[in-house]
Amino acid sequence: MELLQKVLDLPVIVQGALGSALFWLVLELGQWVARQASSTRAKLGKQDQTATQIALASVLEKSPEARRFAFQGMVHGALHYTVKALIFLAMGLSIQPIVPVVGTVGILAALIFLFRALAYVPNFDRWPNEAEMQKTYIKLKGKSEV
Repeated sequence: MELLQKVLDLPVIVQGALGSALFWLVLELGQWVARQASSTRAKLGKQDQTATQIALASVLEKSPEARRFAFQGMVHGALHYTVKALIFLAMGLSIQPIVPVVGTVGILAALIFLFRALAYVPNFDRWPNEAEMQKTYIKLKGKSEV
């Protein structure tokens, strides 16, 4: 709040210049984020395939050790993104009193990471039966071995 009050005490022309600089910074940052997101889109598809393969293995593998290992992989993948979400949430909420927009950004980033975590614990209702699950698992297993 002190920083905001100091900015409001400045002459109007300086406030305008600071606002323009902030707008330029947000614009450049937004464009950079968009470029990064478009370049990693293919990687995210691969991560989703890996998550689905691990989840299906936890259900379909015959060996109890393999099923346990796959289940641990699911939990590890989900926890990895959940911890990232909690870090963004904590940082955003702790900085929010100083810069209110950071809290919103932290919450949005946390939601993105929670949705990534959800990919590691899929809803098995999307496969009508075990044969369809097996078919998808074999298809994904073949892709990962190539």
